[in-house]
Amino acid sequence: MVENFFFEYKRKICEEAGRLSLESFPVLTEELFSLYEKTGNRLEYERVYFERRKFLSVLAIAGGVSADRDGELAKQFEQKLEFVIQDICRETTWALPAHIDRSKDGWENTIDLFAAETAFYLAEISQIHRDHLSEETVCQVQQEVLRRVLMPFARSKRPYAFWEQCEMNWNAVCNGAIGCAALWLLQDNNMSELLEQIVNRVTENLPYYLEGFSKDGVCLEGPSYYTYGLTFYFAFCDLLQRFTGSDRDLLEHSRLEKIVVFLQKCYLPGGYTISFSDGNVQEKFRLGLQTFMAMSFDGVELPEVSLAAGPWDDDCYRYATLSRDIEWTRRYLEKYSEKNTKIDVVMNECTFSKEAVINQRTSMDFFPDAQWAIMRRANSAIAIKGGHNDEPHNHNDVGSVMYVADGNLLLTDLGAGEYTREYFGEGRYENLCCSSVGHSVPSIDGNGQKAGKEYRATEFNQMEDSVTMSIAQAYDLQEEESILRNVFLRAKDGGLVILDVFKLQEGRQATENFVTPICPEELEDAFILETSNRKYMVTCDAFTDKRIVEQNYRNHAGEEITVWMMQWDVPLEEVKIRIKAV
Repeated sequence: MVENFFFEYKRKICEEAGRLSLESFPVLTEELFSLYEKTGNRLEYERVYFERRKFLSVLAIAGGVSADRDGELAKQFEQKLEFVIQDICRETTWALPAHIDRSKDGWENTIDLFAAETAFYLAEISQIHRDHLSEETVCQVQQEVLRRVLMPFARSKRPYAFWEQCEMNWNAVCNGAIGCAALWLLQDNNMSELLEQIVNRVTENLPYYLEGFSKDGVCLEGPSYYTYGLTFYFAFCDLLQRFTGSDRDLLEHSRLEKIVVFLQKCYLPGGYTISFSDGNVQEKFRLGLQTFMAMSFDGVELPEVSLAAGPWDDDCYRYATLSRDIEWTRRYLEKYSEKNTKIDVVMNECTFSKEAVINQRTSMDFFPDAQWAIMRRANSAIAIKGGHNDEPHNHNDVGSVMYVADGNLLLTDLGAGEYTREYFGEGRYENLCCSSVGHSVPSIDGNGQKAGKEYRATEFNQMEDSVTMSIAQAYDLQEEESILRNVFLRAKDGGLVILDVFKLQEGRQATENFVTPICPEELEDAFILETSNRKYMVTCDAFTDKRIVEQNYRNHAGEEITVWMMQWDVPLEEVKIRIKAV
């Protein structure tokens, strides 16, 4: 139930606020800051940085939702909150080391995602809690937000940086956060001219962000970045409506109708999510964002609430996310509780009755512009992508396949690896997560796909229960060579069939490669994948050799993960891969 989740969410935040109010505030040091410059490591500094933002977010929210708003506990939260605000105002920079060039004058006031976010959070919190903070602290926030973010942005020539009119999440987060900070701080301070200047600039910039979605509404950066960018886009729209009475048509953009229903299509049986690009195979949705979209647009459904993110599922502890999970969900409950028309409407692709398993036919969500497809039958599903190899947060993954059978993830997409300097540098495609070998696609002569927009799928077509694509152009091949990939979800039993047709020069060697999170058992002519409830046989109908390759990588959280590649060396002809329950 949405109501139960909502109240438990608030309880967890208040409980954590009680703990944090007695804890020491973490300290940022030059030693931590310089680690990125010396080694490329981002996590050590960022762990402390985001722990500090957790104090800010949790104490601010708990002070507002505490059952005893004016009691001793709430006062304890407010006192610690004031200290936290003051200390964040004293930080040398609000930007992250990975986004700063310290050889440039004024590097301390670099506006990146997190500097813009910090400006927004301090501005909103200082105004909401104004009656419980000292005037000195409120003024300090205004001065620092103006000095570090609002004035540098307003005085800059366009673009301030690459993000100002780019077509990805940085646009929405930076512009949206700056606009929100301006709306909170510049309303009653004889700064109407500056406010209008910033709001005009932000509203002109934000539509570029929406142009980064495909015409089908797909976020090529993946579900997690979808949630990140849209939260700030809609936060600005919401505050603009609140303070000015108008959203300046930002909610009327032609692509939003398809964009807002994209996320609910990304959930696969078993609660898994499509993790193409720098995604996450177990991404949680934000209840606040989903309820805001459900109130604002037709066709938006709530995935089952068990798949909603709790307060600690965002390791950046973003105040915008946590506070909107509460504020927007509260509005949703107030709007629909009396009518009881939308609460707990569920896009329930993750649980199925026995009758549904028997009767459900194969269905498909097909996105020809993005070249994505999702096929479902009962509690099995396949996600396939074509596209090209210069997409936002790109991986070399044209033709990649994810497969869930009976709620079990059998073929995976690794999603985001640990963010380091090399991950966004020349070593990106040596990283398993970004390279071809980290995806369920073939290699030719031991070589994977190449990076660049010209390396792409040249066809991507839908049939009743299959998708066909041409992926040869993703490789460094001759013009006359071809690779056709046909992906089927068997209507009879939800089994996977992949038919690859190679037409290559004589002497080349094609190798099929399929990535699984399950340690395979090798038989003479097959592999076995065993889960807690089923066994699955993986076969290739023509091969000269086969092997299992174990690989380790670090995921986005820096945790070491093991996956396995099932590989076959195959002849240059039709090759059929099957996965079925046994």
